[in-house]
Formats: sequence, C-alpha cells, structure tokens
Amino acid sequence: MCGKPPSEGTVIPQQNKDVCRDCDKALWVHGETSTYFKWCKGCKRFRNIVAFSEKLDASKCNACRERGRRSYLQRKGISGEPAEGATDTTATTSGGGGGGGGGGGGRGGGSSATAGGG
Repeated sequence: MCGKPPSEGTVIPQQNKDVCRDCDKALWVHGETSTYFKWCKGCKRFRNIVAFSEKLDASKCNACRERGRRSYLQRKGISGEPAEGATDTTATTSGGGGGGGGGGGGRGGGSSATAGGG
C-alpha cells in the first residue's frame, strides 16, 4: 500500500499479502471518491469503513468478527445447540481437520474498496 519494501524499519507479516504493519492499522481515504477504507485481517483485503461499524478500531470487519464468534461458540458448544456432528454418537471422527474459522471467507455481500490512489 505505501510502497515501502520489506526492510529493517518496515515489517510485512507473511499473512498480510504485502501490506505492512503500519498500513494494516491505518484508515485510508480514496482520493477520487473520498471513500474511507481499512485493511481487514480476516478477509485479507481492504474493506469500506462501513464494514467496521461495530468497532472502528478493530483489526477485522464485522463479518469476520461474527464468523470468529460463531466458530468459537461452535467449538465450545456454548450456543445452546450442540456443535455440528455432536448429535450422532455412533459416528466416528478422524481427528483431522479444523483450524477454527480463519482465512478465506468475507466474499459475500458488503462493499469493498480497491487500493487505488490515495
């Protein structure tokens, strides 16, 4: 985003898709449209600031935060309904798997901003 190469003063985490730590915290303004946008660490893309309406200083957008909540409650079985697959006691599980709600997602609905001029 800022165009700085990874160096001693600029840290670009591997999971950030070439967005440095300073840029992933900043609030950006698109020059032509005056639209505010911010990097979502859950979606791994820039999102319109409206997507952060519940908590403006959060590192993840509302949809990613909600997905994380659901994933946590499902893992803990707290949501009032049993976790997926927990109703069938005769089924065997392979023990592989989940990682709990990270990455991907965030593709449906909402608005997104492209990282064009600034």
